[in-house]
Amino acid sequence: MSTDRLRGNVVQATSNDTIANFEMYLDVDSSCSYLDFYVLENTTSDATDHSSWTIVYDSREYFTPSSSWDYYNSDTVDYQMTSGAYYAFLVGWECSTAYYYTGGDSKSSVGFGTLDLSISYSSYTGINSFDVSDVGFYGATSSTVTTYDTTVNYHP
Repeated sequence: MSTDRLRGNVVQATSNDTIANFEMYLDVDSSCSYLDFYVLENTTSDATDHSSWTIVYDSREYFTPSSSWDYYNSDTVDYQMTSGAYYAFLVGWECSTAYYYTGGDSKSSVGFGTLDLSISYSSYTGINSFDVSDVGFYGATSSTVTTYDTTVNYHP
């Protein structure tokens, strides 16, 4: 388990669908009471350019942790994607939490787009101080990417 982390995936949209909400598979310590959820958008061709990202959704979600691994979800996002733009789906925490990931996944279709990058930040200090310039982008020069177990619910 680790503290003060932010993790997530970047998808390049291939449709103009609407993000309903998203969730990440985590093992959250019983002392935790909230997680921070973000959706970021980048409409340029360079997904690794920190200055091109805009936060289009952020929310602190309060909950009672389950006793083991579970999916923790954002509230309603209700944001329409633009085909060709990049979207990052991120979860941040300041308490002891384990996250599930796999390495070497191919950059493949995820329904509304193509999985492109992962994002990692290991000094997360909360929703009021989050800055996109702090995160690391991984997988930009590779045909594979590390993915965090995240489900995005969307509709046309």
